[in-house]
Amino acid sequence: MKSFLYHIVTLFFFTTNVFFAQEIMSLEDCVNYALEHNIAMQKEYLNTQIEDQNIKITRSNLLPTINSAVTQSTTIHFSNYSQFIAPRLNNFSTNLEPIQLNYTFYNGLINKNSLKKAALNKEISISELKKLENNITILITNAYLEYLVANEFVKISKNQLSLSTEQLDIVKKRVKSGTIAEAEVFNAEATLAQDEETVLKQENRKKIALLELKKIMQMPVNQKLEINSEFIQRDLLYNDAEEYYTKAVQLRPEIKTAELVVESSKVDMSISKGRFLPTASLNYSLNSLIANTNSFPDVNYTSQIGSNFKNFASLRVSMPIFNGKRNKSRYKISKFNNAVSKLDLEAVKYSLRQEVEQMFVDLKNTEQALASSEKTFNARKIALEYSQKRFNVGKINNFEYDKVKNDFIQAQANFTQAKYSYMFKVKVFHYYTLGVD
Repeated sequence: MKSFLYHIVTLFFFTTNVFFAQEIMSLEDCVNYALEHNIAMQKEYLNTQIEDQNIKITRSNLLPTINSAVTQSTTIHFSNYSQFIAPRLNNFSTNLEPIQLNYTFYNGLINKNSLKKAALNKEISISELKKLENNITILITNAYLEYLVANEFVKISKNQLSLSTEQLDIVKKRVKSGTIAEAEVFNAEATLAQDEETVLKQENRKKIALLELKKIMQMPVNQKLEINSEFIQRDLLYNDAEEYYTKAVQLRPEIKTAELVVESSKVDMSISKGRFLPTASLNYSLNSLIANTNSFPDVNYTSQIGSNFKNFASLRVSMPIFNGKRNKSRYKISKFNNAVSKLDLEAVKYSLRQEVEQMFVDLKNTEQALASSEKTFNARKIALEYSQKRFNVGKINNFEYDKVKNDFIQAQANFTQAKYSYMFKVKVFHYYTLGVD
């Protein structure tokens, strides 16, 4: 019994630890969760499945159709008697068609080109799915890093609160010793209260950032979520925006979609051309007839089936001659659509180039801002350490120390913001242009 209870308790703690361990999520975990639960992603995936079925339907047009049919008919005669009209069945017949075959073996390659178009539509659907996946990944990355920034600002505000607490203790000791006026205590307490309010604001910002991340992930608000704060900083791989653009053109799904639309419009032109060409089809049917009449009521049905079997085969060729110039207009429309799709492709490429160049310049500026803010932070840190020593021995007053401390906190906040801004922009830029983090 004790052994049984021991195993139950052990299993409980093991599963509990596994459960809580799963709650700590990295950026990759958050992205995977969002892609799995996002409703738009699920709908787009279903669209790809629909395109699969459209391919199967279009492929079936290349195959013959085989059917079977039975037709029952009867003749009713009405007899006019003195008081009423009475119906009377004179005869009935059953037409058996066990095989009806139709095969269109040529129609200007319309069926073959329609299959190509269906396959291109499937690729377009996959490309749109990839585009949506990229957008969701960037949104998650932005929300994730916003949470990390908020978490760092909570630490900064708590550090500021700790410094103000130490400052108040020193001020109280000086007032007690009579070296400074008692009013300095009230100033220090006011600073401490303001710092406590700052901590609350930053913690609220952190909560809001977490809720925003959950919203994008489409995770229930009441579900527990802990974020892994470890984040690897990356640097630029290339020093020229043109290299990133060259890679992005080959990778971005919107470029792939535009290229596929151009190919699809070419297929539409081929389909339109096919409507000018003849259509040829083969038809075959096997049928028999069973009849029962009042004149020959004793005719055997089985013998009728055998003796009435007939084979019918035909070759049908149809050539379009005049149809109100609809085919000609359709072909012109397909040519115009092809020209429009090519212009759309060039517009997408141009837009991509502008985005890559703008992101690259912005990233370089952020990199310089990061280096500058880091230098300022290091200088303010040294100044604070020096001022703390002077304040502790009474060489500077409370106001002077407050200024140095606030300058340090502001420099620390600027450096933190610049660091995470640079990390985010590098990650998004590499993902956007190279498909890697």
